[in-house]
Amino acid sequence: MAEAPAWVPGLQRLLAPRERIGGNAWAERERWIGADEGGPMAGRWRSLPWQREILDALADPGVRWLVVMKATQVGVSELVRNAIGRWAVHDPGDVLWVMTTREAAERSMVKLQQMFQNTPVLRPLLTGRRTDKTLLELVLANGMRIVIGWAGSMQSLSSDPYPRVVMDEVGLYRWAGSPVATAADRVKVFGNRGKVVLLSSPVSDGDQIVTAHRGVADRRVFAVPCGECGKVQPWEWERVRWPGGTVVQPPTDPEARIAEADKVSRDQSAWLQCDKGGCEGRIQPREAMWEDGSGWVQEQPASPSDQRAYHVPEAWHLSTSLSGLVAKFLRRSTPADVERFWTGSLGRVYRTTDASTAMIAPSLFVSRATHAAGVVPSWATVILSTADTQLAGWWLMVRAWGPGGKSRLLDWGWVESEAELVARGLEREFPVEGATSAAKPARLAIDTGGGMRVEASDGSDADGSRTKQVYALIRRTPRAIALKGEGDKHAHAGDAHRARVVDGLELHLLNRNFYADALAALLRATDPILWEECRGAEESTYTRQMTSEERVLVTSSSGQRWMWRKKSSGTPNHLWDCARYQVWLSEHMRADGRKVPTWTPPPAPRRERRERGDVGGGWKIGR
Repeated sequence: MAEAPAWVPGLQRLLAPRERIGGNAWAERERWIGADEGGPMAGRWRSLPWQREILDALADPGVRWLVVMKATQVGVSELVRNAIGRWAVHDPGDVLWVMTTREAAERSMVKLQQMFQNTPVLRPLLTGRRTDKTLLELVLANGMRIVIGWAGSMQSLSSDPYPRVVMDEVGLYRWAGSPVATAADRVKVFGNRGKVVLLSSPVSDGDQIVTAHRGVADRRVFAVPCGECGKVQPWEWERVRWPGGTVVQPPTDPEARIAEADKVSRDQSAWLQCDKGGCEGRIQPREAMWEDGSGWVQEQPASPSDQRAYHVPEAWHLSTSLSGLVAKFLRRSTPADVERFWTGSLGRVYRTTDASTAMIAPSLFVSRATHAAGVVPSWATVILSTADTQLAGWWLMVRAWGPGGKSRLLDWGWVESEAELVARGLEREFPVEGATSAAKPARLAIDTGGGMRVEASDGSDADGSRTKQVYALIRRTPRAIALKGEGDKHAHAGDAHRARVVDGLELHLLNRNFYADALAALLRATDPILWEECRGAEESTYTRQMTSEERVLVTSSSGQRWMWRKKSSGTPNHLWDCARYQVWLSEHMRADGRKVPTWTPPPAPRRERRERGDVGGGWKIGR
């Protein structure tokens, strides 16, 4: 048999199927860190648990829009270098990496060259072809270009398309227009092959990274299991505790804060409180992230798509202990220092919180969840139901109200069908303490979710809203009311409530901030307690939603004002909305001044009483 030509093996290698390997698997198999790169981290790459999924998402062609909102110096840029290394070997294609300044771009190019030099599988690709004009450019042996630019080079960056664009510290960019739109323009010519990666610590509410993070439905947070009950739960700063203190109500005196910081740091005494009602589990995030069951979870249910977002706080850094993080927080005493802690260590936007609302914490609801569920108190005069509309169903809350603004939770939960909503929110009969008769809700107020929508061919709303279906449900349901919450920019100045007719149906429009303030006042009242809960309200689903918003001081061109905002963008607040609507509905139904319960039969007409021989005063009428 004749010997094959010398070029055949090369052609066979060229035509062989390309190896499929995930981003994390490639990094742990191939990446080496030299002493000039990582110091004590030198050697074969080993991913931390939270890094694995992000590495895979960087390599996944199905994830075309990736947002990472993070604390500073947690190693996310190193993940991008790993991704570039894998792309260079398994999926060559030009990369544009945009930094904030030329100095940052130069440092990044040095680290990139070090990675190629120290990683054996990458070293043959390093040709030394590098240009340094208006951009930093590294050209590999396979023709792949890695271009690192900076904010001042945007005019040059906008001239060429790239299949992959990474925008680093996008929250700090200072150029006219939207850098996010600029990134999208660079990759759109590549269609489904294009990929945009946005990385940054937040700077302020509404900056580029915060806006991009909020714009993704599939937002993920890293969750860890409790060692006591096994429940897997996301890390939340508001649940951090130490002996005698919480981050929600820390010491206010600067010297006391420093003393507390020294003690927590010395004793390593901080922990993350388990969010399962009744569990006393104390979680150490840095250790728990290695346990089975830990991993990324969605902040709220979202369908698979080509967009994904992650939030990475400093708590997951290998060298950070929770006690060290608390000590750092306590040593920040000025507003500017506290703001830098939030953005730099928590990876979240700092908001000045109104001290009067600090007590709205999960423990408030847990401590009050002592009453029997579904039993109407003897002092109540009316039962009211409110529902928050979602695409797949409704969140429902049923409360009994009485004089003085007092109320008690009777029922809450998720319902999926209209029939169940009406049965549970209007037709259910509740026993009354000390009475033989049962009571039904007097009204069911349903959030319509938005304005009237265009009807699609299948009868649903064209944009996915259920507004038209909710309107139809209210029209055919006696005692049902349509309402909608409005932000301050939509609500009339000074108006708490207004109504208008939409398509023949009365729609009540509520000022969300006004009724959130009123709700907070009821929650804070303790002498007597006005907002009572029933057993079941201690569950984490209830407490998390009821503590999902906070009152913050918002600064704008028109001045400063207190407004209610979500503590984090993905936290569900549907039950909080139901509670806010309860406050309005109790006002609408005049629960405060009502003396006779709605379920008490009205007195018979005088003629009917005369016919049965019964008139006032107990006298009997003889024949």
